[in-house]
Amino acid sequence: MYTDFDLSETFVVPGSEYYQNRTLFHGPTFQGIEKTLNISMERLTLLCRAPNLTPQQQGQFPIQTFNPYKTDVQFQGTLIWARHYYHFGSMPMGAALIEHFRAIAPDTPFYVSIEVQSHSASKLVARVISHDAEGRVYLRVTGTDIILSKRLNQLFEQARVGVA
Repeated sequence: MYTDFDLSETFVVPGSEYYQNRTLFHGPTFQGIEKTLNISMERLTLLCRAPNLTPQQQGQFPIQTFNPYKTDVQFQGTLIWARHYYHFGSMPMGAALIEHFRAIAPDTPFYVSIEVQSHSASKLVARVISHDAEGRVYLRVTGTDIILSKRLNQLFEQARVGVA
């Protein structure tokens, strides 16, 4: 059980805004953030719902017990936090520990709580927990390393306008 979550709605932004303004660069298969609930220097909380994907959409990465599409959605919150506080693009670089406890049923809403462990103008380290409204944990990632870079802002914008 995860008991340190915060579902208060003090900073509500529709998830679609992050995909449109290029904070997030993900296509429809990976667009699962419904909205942010709150954000601070210490944490971020998201309401998510990963798309229900057909086998054709899953391609070479079929959903089994572990769902890589929902896992990607969980990491997207760290990119939102980095853009909000540093105005930089960012990319996940690794994690110290990933613990998968249970699957998230298709088209089920879930929460992602991000606890910031440390940050600088070039790096974010966080703990990322996906859970339900009662705190039952789906996935916990400890020591998530995120690189922050102003150059990534330019690359994300080029991808948006189709310039390689």
